[in-house]
Amino acid sequence: MSEVVALVDDLFFQARLLETAKQVGVELRMCTTPDALAAEGLHAKMLLQVHDELVFEVPEAEAERTCKVVSTVMEKAAEPALDLSVPLVVEARAAADWDAAH
Repeated sequence: MSEVVALVDDLFFQARLLETAKQVGVELRMCTTPDALAAEGLHAKMLLQVHDELVFEVPEAEAERTCKVVSTVMEKAAEPALDLSVPLVVEARAAADWDAAH
């Protein structure tokens, strides 16, 4: 029985770490992304956050560049405050609507 308790404790600890990393990334990148986009001359507008996703309105001609900039900003969101031993991995997609993006 103690092995089961230890496993549950380990899983709970890992879940808390993942949630913390996610929140650090989401909150920091929400603050830094608009400046990074403006610095690249992009006109994307952040519209909303849905769980761990950010939704942007982007001119179609800027979609690919915007995805690259947003991904870079999001993956480095914890720096320099935290040096994460496990990288934050980001997926960015452009689509005409929410359904097509997933």
